[in-house]
Amino acid sequence: MFKRSYVLVAIVWLLPLASSFGQVGFTLPSYSNTNTGDVLDFPVKVVNFDSVFSMQYVMRWDPQVLEFQSLDHVPNPLAIVDSLCFNLTQAGQGIIRFRWFSTLYKTLPNETAIYSLKMKVVGANGSSSSLYFTELPPVTYFEVVRGASNQIFNLNLPPQALLTNGQVTVGMVDGFEPGLASSSLLVYPNPFSTSFSVTYENVSVEEARVYITDLLGKIIFEEKKYPNLGRVGMEIANVQLPGKGTYFLHVVQGDVHAVRPIVYQ
Repeated sequence: MFKRSYVLVAIVWLLPLASSFGQVGFTLPSYSNTNTGDVLDFPVKVVNFDSVFSMQYVMRWDPQVLEFQSLDHVPNPLAIVDSLCFNLTQAGQGIIRFRWFSTLYKTLPNETAIYSLKMKVVGANGSSSSLYFTELPPVTYFEVVRGASNQIFNLNLPPQALLTNGQVTVGMVDGFEPGLASSSLLVYPNPFSTSFSVTYENVSVEEARVYITDLLGKIIFEEKKYPNLGRVGMEIANVQLPGKGTYFLHVVQGDVHAVRPIVYQ
């Protein structure tokens, strides 16, 4: 049975320009221990959704791991209409564009789901993918507009939206079978600026594979750790990453695969 969780993987910028209502944001769930063929539900839930009257963004994922199935609007607090709000022409490539506006300000309680995506797991065992909010200019920028002052929340420039991206891993993750004692996998500091340390308890003679992926699941750093029973540690510098942002650290040993989100700020 796959496990579902919500993990905050974004940096919160506290700025003088931010509204007293806090930063507008969206959350997606994460799933581990999924199997090929599973159909997962990804409700898009709101944070500090106060006096909002327009928004647009792109959602992306790795189509080799997840396959779009359908949209669900029950309940539908924003009266979202598929034909007007969603562009699904690139869904097969792992891209959905979303655009919504209202003539009246909309305020919703935190954790309200405004719609939901159903995705089928098609990736092989050990694969992973993020489902994340982004933009693809010049056609679709990330933008949420709130209040009579037209306060605009962006993706990268302040004031930023508060985002919790989803993550799916296929196969055994964070298990307790012989091999990596994943409950002891530690990353510190996180978020980090110059470097971070990775430590875990190695209780097997099998070689461990440590690698980092970006939000699309692309491997950008990898290192093999030879058998060494007991506590294992390594330091990873920021020069191993292409730029600031959110990534995923993977440690694989035998059939056990542990994942931790990391944030380079």
